[in-house]
Amino acid sequence: RKANNQSLCVRLVWHGRKLILVPGDMEKKALNDILKHQEDISSDVLVVPHHGGATSLHSEFYGRVSPKLAVVSCGAFNHWNMPNVKVRAELRKQEIPLYSTSELGSLRLVWDSPDADPKLLSARPTHRGLETLWRSNWNPIDWKTWVAED
Repeated sequence: RKANNQSLCVRLVWHGRKLILVPGDMEKKALNDILKHQEDISSDVLVVPHHGGATSLHSEFYGRVSPKLAVVSCGAFNHWNMPNVKVRAELRKQEIPLYSTSELGSLRLVWDSPDADPKLLSARPTHRGLETLWRSNWNPIDWKTWVAED
């Protein structure tokens, strides 16, 4: 776990706009260090630390980032059941929409302009078993080119 807390934390900024914060596999200890040493960590999008695992659950961190949406990168049908149910609940409590690659496959986020909010423009299942899931839950006409509605 020590190695997880040595992850690189990156924030992408475009035209002064804090677009996305990527804290890698950081766990609570490293997230506390960021809160202690960084005054402004706000970003439009948060990539949830450590694939949404329980060790990265941190209410204050999520609140200080104050994202318009959160993304978690984890495999479909993973045996760790990530993102963790408590992480999902905390994001829901803070009214932060969560998009997970375990459910949606590949995600594509866009900003139409420096002033625009981020949008999930498209997503594509990356696991064969997700095609059936998508057709039953999302009912897209063609899941290969499905584009999310606003």
